[in-house]
Amino acid sequence: SAYGFESTLNARPTDSLTITGNLSYTKSTLDSDEPAIGGVADEDYPGLANWKGSLQWNYLFDVTGDWTGSFGGGFRYRGGLHTNFSQSVNGVDLELDSYVLADLNFGITDGTYTVSLYATNVFNSDALVDRNDNIIGGGVSSKGNFVRPRVMGANVRLDF
Repeated sequence: SAYGFESTLNARPTDSLTITGNLSYTKSTLDSDEPAIGGVADEDYPGLANWKGSLQWNYLFDVTGDWTGSFGGGFRYRGGLHTNFSQSVNGVDLELDSYVLADLNFGITDGTYTVSLYATNVFNSDALVDRNDNIIGGGVSSKGNFVRPRVMGANVRLDF
């Protein structure tokens, strides 16, 4: 069975500040035992976090003359999840931890020229996004994907 919800809230408390929040819940479980894939009734499907959410903001401000600035950022959350069914004979079931990532951005523009700076995964989290541990010939072959490491950069744009 599967059920859940997703909700998004956009708020603009002032002309300069925009806040957006998103929250989702997904519950997807087996209705009965599935021995062929190692699943037990009422067990969550692997690879699906029950909870996900984000909170983002953007603040606009005057700089000088025709130039305006913006400062924004956000947080991204993913709850913990299992990597396999508990009784799988082909793979090892591990529980991946939940994680929160933070992002920041700053920019200035006059409508023609835009210069912006950004940083994603500000605290350089090394959380696992997914992991696959296959049982092969009595051994285990493991591979995992981590969240993208901290990235800092700049963009320059010219509109004409």
